[in-house]
Amino acid sequence: MKLERLTRNKIKFSIGVDELEAKGMLNENFLKESLIWHELFEEMLEQIQDKYGIDSQVEVTVEVHSFNEQEVQLILTLEIDEQLFEDEIHSYSLEYIQCEIFAFEDFEAVISFSRTIKNKVHCKSISLYSFKEIYYIVFEKLIDKDYVIEAVANEFGSKAKMTIEYLDDYGKLLIENDLIETLERYFKN
Repeated sequence: MKLERLTRNKIKFSIGVDELEAKGMLNENFLKESLIWHELFEEMLEQIQDKYGIDSQVEVTVEVHSFNEQEVQLILTLEIDEQLFEDEIHSYSLEYIQCEIFAFEDFEAVISFSRTIKNKVHCKSISLYSFKEIYYIVFEKLIDKDYVIEAVANEFGSKAKMTIEYLDDYGKLLIENDLIETLERYFKN
């Protein structure tokens, strides 16, 4: 069973057919045996709580995203209390609300971009990821929305449609927190 966070309250589960067979969910009476389904959903909610720290004692909507001969994909939407979520954001994870991500097709563009913004950025953490031969620069904890960074990034790359959660799960972290200093140290003019 694999899980992937799509948004702050949507999680996609991919469950292999072999795993469903092992749990007895593809036998003739699986629709009649609600205990099997109950155990599966309890396991899924436990994984959500373990991996993402989301309280699973909330209303859950389940949608079958796809079903083929290899796997079934389910999307769980958790009905999270908005005020509680806002309080959690302010007290625990500011990096997820103040995050900008830009994509670059080659490493030379990353180096050029970092040289250009070296003295123009007001950010506590700048990291570099790679995923599927694309480089992603992640600006976390920006003081405020920095339009200079975005304008310069558009010269060398583009704004990414990737989330930090997805990069953390599937991308490879190349440089953590101090991208500009690290690149300057290794790639001087």
